[in-house]
Amino acid sequence: HLYKPCLDVIDKHQSIWLAPSLLDHLRRIEIECLIKLNRLDRAVVQLEAIRRERPSTEVVQRLADAYFRLGRRDHAVRTLREAAAQPSADTHLLIGASQLLVHENPEEAFQLAQRAKETASSDPAVWMFFIETGFLTGHDLEASQRLQEFRERFPTSTALEAVSFPDVMQRLAAQQ
Repeated sequence: HLYKPCLDVIDKHQSIWLAPSLLDHLRRIEIECLIKLNRLDRAVVQLEAIRRERPSTEVVQRLADAYFRLGRRDHAVRTLREAAAQPSADTHLLIGASQLLVHENPEEAFQLAQRAKETASSDPAVWMFFIETGFLTGHDLEASQRLQEFRERFPTSTALEAVSFPDVMQRLAAQQ
């Protein structure tokens, strides 16, 4: 692995590369090297800087992951919550924050899943995530209603299959 030599070259010659697009690429390479070398504190500093300058789902997710790996769950949760609170938050970010909060704050997790469904209303996978989150967070009635709506909206989806109890037992027997 050439992460250490790569990082050394970037550190040594950083002032040479002044073009903004090149600098952005170099920062991302530097972050990748820092993460691979487990220099997460430095990676967090870079990711925080990029998040302030040009926030994106990728940067937020990498930052939250770095915080988790550092054992700083509270920072990871705060980072995801702040990003998810933005009107521009995309489906992936909303789902990631929702998954993180499903046990800690079920109501917030459900609301984030609901926003994800509204953002990607034609995506059956997002609908299934919303329905599952509904059941996990005690919103059984809403989840059941949306499950019926899912069947109507996506009749050819393979994400959901109705099976009888004898069929389940037969499948279990076949697996053993």
